[in-house]
Amino acid sequence: MTDDGPTAEGDGSGDDAVATVSIVRSVGPGSAARIGAGVGACLFVAWMAAAALIYILLGATGIRDRVNSLAGDLLASDGVSAGMYFGVAAALGAVEVVALVLLCPLCAVIYNGIAHYVGGLRVTLVPVEDAVEDAVQDPVESVVQDAPGDIRPGDTTPPEDADEVPGTGPASEGWGARTDPPGMKSTD
Repeated sequence: MTDDGPTAEGDGSGDDAVATVSIVRSVGPGSAARIGAGVGACLFVAWMAAAALIYILLGATGIRDRVNSLAGDLLASDGVSAGMYFGVAAALGAVEVVALVLLCPLCAVIYNGIAHYVGGLRVTLVPVEDAVEDAVQDPVESVVQDAPGDIRPGDTTPPEDADEVPGTGPASEGWGARTDPPGMKSTD
């Protein structure tokens, strides 16, 4: 993560709070795998708790006995035991954890490749006290407020840090200049 430095001074209320704009240029695949493993473990615990709750509710309503007799008729066995039920639930949960641990680094590699060309994810960081005050004073405005350097459709001036992103510098084509597709003439 890189820091573009201070972009806004305090509001003059005595504190020297400064908002900073940072750009996430890359995400470490190993770090993403650790996060994926942690989230996967939490989801596995939640999955098993939900499976236990469903097992208890099916037993309390008598549905489990009906399902066991139906499974016994169809499979010529004693039905579905608690061990089989929780074994299948644990296997499905383990598949989910493995998929999450493998997909998180893959997503990080894909993000890194895309961020190399488009410049990364721009994040505005403000002190917690300022963010809470802004949200309390005007919750709608604090949500839709643009970060410095954001580009809106029809904007003809390049952002101050346009040289950081390939193809967006002041000398690049498109900032305030009209370009028509080949074979078409402008009607202006």
